[in-house]
Amino acid sequence: MALKAAFNERFWMPQRQAYAVALDGAGDQVDAVTSNMGHCLWCGIVDEARAPAVARHLLGPRLWTGFGVRTLAEDMAAYNPMSYHNGSVWPHDSAITAAGLARYGYRLEAQRIGVGLLDAAQHTGQRLPELFCGFDRAEFDSPVPYPTSCAPQAWAAAAPLLLVRSLLGLNPDVPAGVVRMAPAVPERMLPLRIERIREHRRTEQVAHLAAGHACGHLVDVLDLEQVALLDVGTVNAAARGYSCADDEHRSEDGARDRGHAWKTRLSGVTGAGR
Repeated sequence: MALKAAFNERFWMPQRQAYAVALDGAGDQVDAVTSNMGHCLWCGIVDEARAPAVARHLLGPRLWTGFGVRTLAEDMAAYNPMSYHNGSVWPHDSAITAAGLARYGYRLEAQRIGVGLLDAAQHTGQRLPELFCGFDRAEFDSPVPYPTSCAPQAWAAAAPLLLVRSLLGLNPDVPAGVVRMAPAVPERMLPLRIERIREHRRTEQVAHLAAGHACGHLVDVLDLEQVALLDVGTVNAAARGYSCADDEHRSEDGARDRGHAWKTRLSGVTGAGR
């Protein structure tokens, strides 16, 4: 907690409502607005009170391209959408950001990033590259390739796996021998089968989500010794907690909304069901 408090004190920029990307040799803030804030969400070091502002930046027009999150906001002096680090989009970087947003409860925002990256993959032979240029989707209807981007590339190849884990809310607890899952998956990704998840020395088929059950329930504990294959009915029967239809959903301004049907909210954000 001391590290978290020190980080928030030294890196938070009140005037920008964002975290500095670094401290220079004199201890002064390097005040660029970057995608690194998504990594801060992912590791849990962001103060809860500041998470709404961070989410607004990450999904705002200065960082969000429609396909992914820029490494540097477009109004920064060094911004160049065709540069390697100063405005391009790295799929693994965006996937980490999605995982961070999901960790802080911004699941619809995480879905937007997941859907954007999957749309990008449609234009790259279903193989996400190391990076692509940070032009807005309104300017180009497909990601503009970065000339020397590696494909395949290990980080990029891992990005879809982290996205799936984030959207499923899938958290294996190996010492306890259980899997916790709170799925909130866009309709367009259904049906979705997750299988061959390795836990210790066992390989288990874990979940199958069918259309109409994209949200499912918060599964507090699944005993892998007893469960070989879970369909939606089994998930619901095993659930302890809340259904996503009753969950607290956050809108893009960071406020919490209650009582809206999940599918209605998702349709407004991602265009699902069109």
